[in-house]
Amino acid sequence: MAIALDASTAPTNTTGTSLTKTHTAAGANRLAVVTVTITSTNDWITGVTYDTVAMTRLATLAGSLGRRIYLYYLLAPNTTASASVVASSSDSTTIAMGIVTYTGVSQSGFPDASTTSERLNVQNPTTTLSNAADAWTHLCADEQLGNANPGAGTGSTSRGVDAGSQTGQFDSNAAVGAGAGSMQITSDDPSRDWIIIMHSFVPPSTPTGGLLMMQMVQ
Repeated sequence: MAIALDASTAPTNTTGTSLTKTHTAAGANRLAVVTVTITSTNDWITGVTYDTVAMTRLATLAGSLGRRIYLYYLLAPNTTASASVVASSSDSTTIAMGIVTYTGVSQSGFPDASTTSERLNVQNPTTTLSNAADAWTHLCADEQLGNANPGAGTGSTSRGVDAGSQTGQFDSNAAVGAGAGSMQITSDDPSRDWIIIMHSFVPPSTPTGGLLMMQMVQ
C-alpha cells in the first residue's frame, strides 16, 4: 500500500483561547497532522482534539522573534464527516491552524524522522531529513515577522497557507528515497525569519515473499 494525500484544510486564524475547524478523513491506514501557530513564544497550546479525540504533540518550537509553532498528529482519525478539530490555548493569542490527512500510513513507528529549526534572514530555506525509503515528508512553517507568506519550493507541494498569520503546510506529494527528504519553502524577500517543523512517515511494512509463502503453507 502506498501513501496518498486524503484531504487538506488550509490554515486560518482567529484571536482568542481556541480555534475550531472542520475536516473529513477517509480511507485506510489514516494519519492526521495538524499545524498550529501562535503569536507568542509562550507554550500556551494545551491540546488539540480531532472529533473529541486528543491528538499527540510531535514537536513545538519557539522562535526568537515572538512566535511559536506546533505539530500534532493522530493515527486512525475518525471518519466522521466534517469532524471538529479544536486547538485550545491557556491565554488569548492569535491562533492559526491547518489540517492534512493521508492514507496508506503505517499505524506504528510514527514518526519515521523529525526535526525543528529556526532560520533567520533566509529567503528560501531548505530542510532535510534522514528518512527511510518510501517515506513521505511533511513540513509546517511560520514567517515570524508577518511580512511574507511561505510558498512551495523544490521538493514541496503546498497544502494551504494563511495570509493572516503567514502559516503554511507542505508535503513531498510522493515517496522519497532513503535519506533524501529535502523540502524548500520560498518567499519574495531575502530577509525572512522562519520557524519550521518537518517530519516523515512510512507505509505499512510489506511481508517478504518467503514470509508470505510460509503463511500460505500454514
